[in-house]
Amino acid sequence: MWKSKQEEQFVLGEVSWSDLVLTTNDPCCTSSSTVIYPVVHKDNPHKPLAVQICTKPENNKDFLEGTKMSRSLSSHPNILQVASVFTDDFPESVLGIEPRSPKNIRDDEPGCSSPVEVFTESTAVVTNQVPTAQVDNYVKHAKEIHEFLPEKYEHDVCLLLLQLFQGLQHLDLYHIVHGELNMESLFLSESSLPGKGSQLIIGNFASAKVQADYEESATLENKRQEFDVGLMIYEFLHEKSPFVVKTQLITQEYMPSDLPALPQLSQYSSGLNKIAGELLRRNPSERLSIQKAIVALQCVLWGPSVSLLCDVTEESMQEAKLKTWLDLERAKAVNTVAEKHLAALFQDDQGINLEDQLKCQFLSEITEAALLEIYKLLHT
Repeated sequence: MWKSKQEEQFVLGEVSWSDLVLTTNDPCCTSSSTVIYPVVHKDNPHKPLAVQICTKPENNKDFLEGTKMSRSLSSHPNILQVASVFTDDFPESVLGIEPRSPKNIRDDEPGCSSPVEVFTESTAVVTNQVPTAQVDNYVKHAKEIHEFLPEKYEHDVCLLLLQLFQGLQHLDLYHIVHGELNMESLFLSESSLPGKGSQLIIGNFASAKVQADYEESATLENKRQEFDVGLMIYEFLHEKSPFVVKTQLITQEYMPSDLPALPQLSQYSSGLNKIAGELLRRNPSERLSIQKAIVALQCVLWGPSVSLLCDVTEESMQEAKLKTWLDLERAKAVNTVAEKHLAALFQDDQGINLEDQLKCQFLSEITEAALLEIYKLLHT
């Protein structure tokens, strides 16, 4: 499988604030405790970078620990890649702190009639994954798109959720739980593949931790992440939390069918509703696993239609029919990749895009048995 440039490990040496040049004075992403700016290194002004700075001194220690944890991981396109980490004095204006005026300057500071630039020590990371937006802002601004173009919007949401789960699966390999999984912790970046695409990045690891006794804690902490993503599906689709709509669910037993149903606005709505319900089961051990959630989203995006197996009841015959379907889809994918590679020779903006890559990954890894299991989950 081909890789984009963003998937290759990118490392910088020692960096200080004076080495970096802001390409704009406006941050591309802000959260309650960090801010991200697009920058370049003064020694390589043609290489786009981003710097994420901790804006609260009391969070510096957790921010640094989380950064060390994410830096210890192997490179993954959906995990914020740390090229360098450093502590330095930053202008308070960059941290989002209002400039100090004569009225609040200390007695031991020289007086002046205009605001004074003050520096504050903080910690920052440099990454080559330059965010274009924060997911919470993307969702807020896409409400009208969802209303008028639900097919396109919900298709894009499925792609983002798929990448989110693939990032969580990578963390799972290292027994790491993010600890603060919400839309403020998720960023969008443009894929460096020739055909582009919105790439989701998991960041803000200040609350992340390694599970000491992985087997024992997996059904608790890790399954909480899956619950959080279930709630996020409602948020992505501009719906209130099911536990706000039906507050009685907080204290009573419930089944996925008891949750408020998501509006059926596109061909993806039913699958998203099913996945959300399985992720939000009360019993952690019954919740849909990260791996199965990945396959479910792949099937919602590119899987067989519900009618494919409607006249077949025997499992061996169902798998045989799915094998035929897979063989055909794989042949189509090979043809699509060849056509796009050829087109890229003549036009720079043509070529393989992120969805092509994710679809090929699905078709190359899925088995008939796994496909049948998820097909039954989605359609029964």
